[in-house]
Amino acid sequence: PDDHTLNKAIETLNQFASQCRDRGVVVYFAYPPFARSTYAQSLAAIEKIQHCIMTDCTIPTLNKPADNVHDDKCFFDSSYHLQAEAGHDQSTQIADAISRNMRLQHAQKPTDQSNASGTF
Repeated sequence: PDDHTLNKAIETLNQFASQCRDRGVVVYFAYPPFARSTYAQSLAAIEKIQHCIMTDCTIPTLNKPADNVHDDKCFFDSSYHLQAEAGHDQSTQIADAISRNMRLQHAQKPTDQSNASGTF
């Protein structure tokens, strides 16, 4: 992707995340699954996107592109659509990552001591 398109995409993601945070919603970014052949052919572009997301995106990232590389036989109609078993594994990995991130966020929240006695 060209720099302008990539910067615009990151800006849009950041605006979306900001609007969600304003409403109390937590947003996470997860890379899509990649067929091994597509990943190898697109590695330079993927690394460029990953660098921009790591440096400019305000959304917590759940995984890395390399975490989502699967054998080509795990896809059914495109290099992004996983077959059932691989899709289940991918979904489980994302759910686990969200759960870990939520636990970390909860553990880092300061406790409201203003009403520690339980009275108002």
